[in-house]
Amino acid sequence: MYMMRIDPSRSVLLIVCSGRLSTDEALRAVSHAYALAEAGGIDAVSCDLTAVRRGPASAFRVAAAITSLHHGRVRAAMVIGNRGTAKLQRLIDLTGLKVAVRVFEDQEAAGAWLTGADEPSVPRIGVTEAQHLAGPLASPFEQKPAQRSPRLRKAGAA
Repeated sequence: MYMMRIDPSRSVLLIVCSGRLSTDEALRAVSHAYALAEAGGIDAVSCDLTAVRRGPASAFRVAAAITSLHHGRVRAAMVIGNRGTAKLQRLIDLTGLKVAVRVFEDQEAAGAWLTGADEPSVPRIGVTEAQHLAGPLASPFEQKPAQRSPRLRKAGAA
């Protein structure tokens, strides 16, 4: 079984799964989660799986659902505790969304990742540096080839 609620203070969709989670129920949870996230403009989902006794039989179907419904701005944190991380990591590997979906052992680490608190700050560049980067040094591969002048033809007797 699963329960969903939105934490308006952090703009996070919280999902708590427990007991026996069948494949169909996992598919419904994935579908509902992405529909709520899209409708509510939410870009962070936290799924607590620590109380699940037995998970879905078809990880492939769940992975396919996550892949098909995922859109670039949503980040999902799966909290599994200290058990079953290898199986859940395999599910995430199947989705191809390693950057947007991660496995955590506790809710605090998941929350820090979702809010970006665990990421190092990126230094900002100034206006002058941005202009220099956008200039001729931006991409040497995009330069136009030199054009030949018609005067460079060989002149002389044939």
